[in-house]
Amino acid sequence: MTVLADITPHTDAILAAAAAADSRALALQSQLNTADRHISDLEAQVDDLTAENQRLRDLLDDGTPPPPPPQQQIVLYGASSNGSEVASKDARYGPMKVIRRFHSGDPSGVLEKGRSIHVSFKTDMASVVSGAASAKIAAFMANQGPDPLYVTLWHEHDVKERKGGFDLALWKQAWAAFVKIPGVRGPNRYPTIVLSAWTFNTDYLAKNPGKGPGYYLPADGSYDVIGVDCDGLAPKNGAYHDFLPEAKAVAALAQAKGVRWSVPEFGWPIDPGDTDHSKRNAAIKQQTAAINALPDPPVYVCLFESHGRFPLYDLNSAEDQAWKAITTGGDS
Repeated sequence: MTVLADITPHTDAILAAAAAADSRALALQSQLNTADRHISDLEAQVDDLTAENQRLRDLLDDGTPPPPPPQQQIVLYGASSNGSEVASKDARYGPMKVIRRFHSGDPSGVLEKGRSIHVSFKTDMASVVSGAASAKIAAFMANQGPDPLYVTLWHEHDVKERKGGFDLALWKQAWAAFVKIPGVRGPNRYPTIVLSAWTFNTDYLAKNPGKGPGYYLPADGSYDVIGVDCDGLAPKNGAYHDFLPEAKAVAALAQAKGVRWSVPEFGWPIDPGDTDHSKRNAAIKQQTAAINALPDPPVYVCLFESHGRFPLYDLNSAEDQAWKAITTGGDS
C-alpha cells in the first residue's frame, strides 16, 4: 500500500499533464483549421483577382478604354521643343518635367526618356482610316520608353477646320482608327485631343453658335485627355489675355467626360509696348498660379516658346528665370 500511495500522486500528475497536452493539441489543431480556412479564402481572392485581371485585359484587347491618367495635384511644367532644343532649354529653365513635341508628318525616332512627353503628328488621315499607316504608328509607339506619353493625331484640328480645307468628318474617322492601333492606348499611353482656346472663348462662341468643343470632339471614350492650347491670342490695349476662363471651361468639360485636361501650349506674343517684358512676365506668373490652384488642375502645362522660330514668343532673361522657377518648383 505504501508503494501504491507513493506512485499515485505521480500517476495523477502524469495524467493531468497528458490531459493538458491533449488540450493544447486540440487548440493547435483548431488554429491550424482556422489558418487553413484563411489560406483557402486568400487563394479564392487570388483566383478572383486573376480572373478580374484577365477580364480587364480582354476588355483592353476589345478596344475598351483604360482608366484615364491618375488624378494629381502637382502640375508638370515644361516647354515645346523640336528635340534638338531640349538640352538648351533644360539649361535655361529646367530640368523640364514635360516636353511638347511636334512632327510635321509621320512620327519617327525615339523620344527623350525620363520625363513625360506630349507628341503630335500629321499622318495622312485617309491612310489611318484604311490601316495603311497602322504599322508605322505602332512601330513608333513600340520604340518609346515607359514614361507617360500623350499622343495626338493632328493637333488643333478645330483651327484647321475653321480656316477651311480640312475634313472634320474624315479626321473623326481617322481618330477612331488611330486609338485602336497597338501601343497608342495602354499603360502610360494617353490619346490626347488638342483644341485651341478660341473654341472655349465666350466671345467666339457667341458669334459661332454650334461650333463649340462638342462639335470638334470625337466619340466619348476614345480619348483620355483634352488639351487646350492657351496661346495665339494677341494682347489687346496693352493687356495679355486671361486664359483662366478657358481653362475653367475645359476643366469642367473634362470632368463631365471623365477624363483629364492639359495645356500643351501656353504663352502670348509680346505686346509692342511691353518693351522690358515685365507685363508678360507678371502674366506668366499670375496665370500659371491661378491654373495650378484650380480644384481639378491640368496634368501639365507647356510653355510655347521657340527662341528664334517664333520671335514674338521668345522670352527674355527675366522671363527665363520666372519659367525656371515655375518648372522646378522654386521661387521666382
